Amino acid sequence: MRLTELKKLQELMPGGEGAGWYTYTQENNAGEVKCKVEPAGKTIQATTVTVANESGSPRIAQVAIKGEDVLHVL
Repeated sequence: MRLTELKKLQELMPGGEGAGWYTYTQENNAGEVKCKVEPAGKTIQATTVTVANESGSPRIAQVAIKGEDVLHVL
């Protein structure tokens, strides 16, 4: 599973016809994690993240992505 951080940024474009504030999205590669893919049994209706606590620290255990029919188990 490849994780990507998306940031919305706003900048001022100086001078000219296209001058003014504009918003754009910047992608930042946040990393890759190996996971197992398991059948969900049906199409997933909403994206969800299941978090497990291990020794008091939260850990992502499973990711279900809307529209897919598999679960990503970490």
